[in-house]
Amino acid sequence: MQLSHRYTLLQSNERAIVDVVLAEWLESADETKRFDAESLIWDHRIGTAMPALKALARRLERSKAPGAPYELKMVQKIINALAAG
Repeated sequence: MQLSHRYTLLQSNERAIVDVVLAEWLESADETKRFDAESLIWDHRIGTAMPALKALARRLERSKAPGAPYELKMVQKIINALAAG
C-alpha cells in the first residue's frame, strides 16, 4: 500500500503529526478515510490511536450502517493487537 510505504519514510516528528491526523480520520463519516486510517494503524501498530479506536468501536456498536458489524470486527482486532503490545 502506497500510504504505508510513505508512512515508513517519515521522520519521527512527522509521524507524530500524521498519527494525530489518522486518529482524526477515525472520526470521519467517510468509510474510505476510516479504512485508510485503520490500515495504517494496524500496519504500523500506532498505539496513540487507541482512544480514537475505542470511540469508533462505540459508535459502530450503535450504527445501523450495513458495514458497521464488519468494520467493528476489524476495529476490535486492531484494539486487541495494540493492547497485546
